[in-house]
Amino acid sequence: MMTEDELRARLHGESAGLRPRGDLVEILARGHARRYRRGTVGLIGSSLVATAAVVAMLVGVFSTAGSTLPVDPAAPGDQQIIAAARQAEEAAGNMIINSVADQGDGKKVEGWALRSEKLARLVNPDVYDTTVDAAGIREEINYPAKTVTTYPEQVTDIVAASTPSGVGDPHSWLHEPSLAVHRAKDGTPYLTVDRFGVRATIWLDERTNLPREMDYGSFKIQFKWLPATDENRARLTHTVPPTFVRKNGPDNPIPPTGPTN
Repeated sequence: MMTEDELRARLHGESAGLRPRGDLVEILARGHARRYRRGTVGLIGSSLVATAAVVAMLVGVFSTAGSTLPVDPAAPGDQQIIAAARQAEEAAGNMIINSVADQGDGKKVEGWALRSEKLARLVNPDVYDTTVDAAGIREEINYPAKTVTTYPEQVTDIVAASTPSGVGDPHSWLHEPSLAVHRAKDGTPYLTVDRFGVRATIWLDERTNLPREMDYGSFKIQFKWLPATDENRARLTHTVPPTFVRKNGPDNPIPPTGPTN
């Protein structure tokens, strides 16, 4: 009866012309041997029947019309990862960026930003609810004070206006000179970028290549990228309680937007 080691050796020999990635041949051989080790000698032992069956399967997977199709054995390179992230971000310019920031104190601040129309909203439940419209008017509902303050503000980065950390537009992250690719212990790639003296760590969504999470100072921020449907666009506006007092001018400022170490 053919042993498992003999089967692996023969399978390697029969599949020498193929180029599957990594140790796939060995894995398949080991599984094939285990599957039939309880069978009769005729199932595994005689001639090349068992080996040929697996090799034939591999040929069907890795070759076309008799030619070998190379399978890239390497993970994407650093420049490929950066290029894919930049391309995904460019294509998402008309999407709403939803962010949920956690500073570690159990409270979460949520924001929405539509970059193409320069609309943003930032909500700290029961504390404030701030919007920025296309005309550059900031309106803040202050719940403890029961006031609403509006004032003009020149906003150059609408994403920074929708996050308490002020991390800024993803386009700027991905074009910073300090942008670098690293890999976790399990091989998962991630990006780092230095902004305002603080190092940000950016994790990309494996399916979309868009940022899904960022560590920035004391903030941990989760991102979702939403289509600009009517339902999602409603998140960019708020309703002012009718009993709140309206005020004008920046005499009721929102919390600072710089990173916290």
